Amino acid sequence: MIIRKTFSQFMSEASPTLDDLRSAAAKATMAGPSKEAQALMSTRAKNLLGQSKLDAGIKAQQGVETMKSQIPSYIPPRPSTPTPTAPLPRPSTPTPTAPPKAPTLNQQQQDLYKQAYQNRNNPFAKGRIKSEFSKLTPDQQQAFRDYAKEQGHDWGNLI
Repeated sequence: MIIRKTFSQFMSEASPTLDDLRSAAAKATMAGPSKEAQALMSTRAKNLLGQSKLDAGIKAQQGVETMKSQIPSYIPPRPSTPTPTAPLPRPSTPTPTAPPKAPTLNQQQQDLYKQAYQNRNNPFAKGRIKSEFSKLTPDQQQAFRDYAKEQGHDWGNLI
């Protein structure tokens, strides 16, 4: 069953999990080298560390991977599709149209923005932020960029 959540709901639920994950990753690094790191090590380096340290590194890394797999994924709600209507008759004289209004962020989107900006340097959140930003419409992306400019924020290459 897919549970749809807002980004702020996801971040508030994932924040303690992300903190736990950061802590576990730091402990795993101190426990010993990961399997990937061991593959790059020389035999001499492995002998200096000892088999127990190598095994501890692999076990700790597996724990981190298990924790990562348990972080809930965020699936944004799908927009409802408008139902087609009959075309309106065209007026005989052209009516002046106002220029399109630039989209702005509502309060909920501003809260999401602030939370994402606070986590922009977190390696675990960077991919999520970039992924969620890419799912926005071009107008929504521009609204976030405009808001960032208003706030004087630099997102680097995330948005």
